[in-house]
Amino acid sequence: MATKYKLRQAARGDLKSIGRYTLKHHGKIQRDRYLAGLKERFELLADNPHFGRPRDEIKTDYHCSDYGKHIVFYLIQKEYVEIVAILHESMMPERHF
Repeated sequence: MATKYKLRQAARGDLKSIGRYTLKHHGKIQRDRYLAGLKERFELLADNPHFGRPRDEIKTDYHCSDYGKHIVFYLIQKEYVEIVAILHESMMPERHF
């Protein structure tokens, strides 16, 4: 079972974009809350990797979990959960993987 999480470079970029957008449109307090909530979601997935749902139709072994207006895509590795991407709910995942 996974005990921690790791972010792929693409997921780090997604977080930066989410932070910039949220700051610009909703302010610093909301940005900080939203990013903290995403981090809590990553920790939840690390502790409970099967909390999300399988998304093999997108790519084999991918899972996802919704958070706010975003979908966290991840892989369950032996020692950790690998956060692959954080996409806005309006994005088509098939175009990003």
